[in-house]
Amino acid sequence: MNDLSPEARALLELASGEDSPSREDRVRVRRALAVLVQRSEERMMLGEINRSRCAEMYDLHVMVDRYRDLYSEVIGVRKMSGCDDL
Repeated sequence: MNDLSPEARALLELASGEDSPSREDRVRVRRALAVLVQRSEERMMLGEINRSRCAEMYDLHVMVDRYRDLYSEVIGVRKMSGCDDL
């Protein structure tokens, strides 16, 4: 995987969910990145899509609700197991 830059390697690992993606996956990512280098409109579109997705998924209110749900779940498990005193 040394044939990819650290950024592309991280992108591939994120997309594939694996620490050592296959050679075919590396080739596909390299080709896709080469296309994006040539097509500024597609890069801009992907950037906008990802910014919107990020704003939607990581909005402060959304994150507060997620943490509230998580903490409520943990507190409930602790109460069920009799570990309230922690």
